[in-house]
Amino acid sequence: MLMTERDARAKWCPHARASNEREAAVAVNRHPVAKPDRDCFCIASGCMAWRWGDAEQTRRFVVFKDNPRSLSNHAPHLPDGVPDTWEWLRHGEGEGRSPHSAGFREPQCEADARRRGYCGAFGKAEG
Repeated sequence: MLMTERDARAKWCPHARASNEREAAVAVNRHPVAKPDRDCFCIASGCMAWRWGDAEQTRRFVVFKDNPRSLSNHAPHLPDGVPDTWEWLRHGEGEGRSPHSAGFREPQCEADARRRGYCGAFGKAEG
């Protein structure tokens, strides 16, 4: 199953082990009655078994419809639906931007958070 790293970190990993000084076992990964140890949850891309299912996410860009040349260096008000974390790019700024377009660009960290992967320890993810 494809999932974001955030979702994966909420899943229990059957390969992880955590030592518990109170028990005779050297390492455990879950208790019969209690919730799994937090140290036994998936670490997503920090694990050698993690595989990316999606290609690297392209940063989203919302074109500003008004004449960008009439604006100062300050960003205009955000259009509806554009998060306040997105950065303002004046016309001609940014990689591959047309010199005639200006707009708001998604931060790389937000694009990365949308990328999905899976645990490759058990084969390839379906769908």
